[in-house]
Amino acid sequence: MFYAADPKVSLWLSPGGNQLGYVVNKNHIEMESGDSIKTTLWYQEMTIIPDPVDINKFYLFHVGVTSNTNPGFYYSKIDLNYNSGLGKVFQKTHNYRLFLCR
Repeated sequence: MFYAADPKVSLWLSPGGNQLGYVVNKNHIEMESGDSIKTTLWYQEMTIIPDPVDINKFYLFHVGVTSNTNPGFYYSKIDLNYNSGLGKVFQKTHNYRLFLCR
């Protein structure tokens, strides 16, 4: 159906690097609004969970654990009803207000 990954290699290799992930549809093309998912590139820090009420909606939980750039616990919402089943990230990168201790 879709997957999430990090880093976006074209951005990661650019000067200054980029610590952002992305969401890809079943055709292996970046999903609408599927860019700029906050991560830290080191761990398997993204998990997709289906919405218990709607089989076409999903939550993407993502966390920044090793960097000062994107620390915290985030979630995004994905709806596969958009774009003829290819989906759209319709609510992106909301901080769960969890602060990490050092």
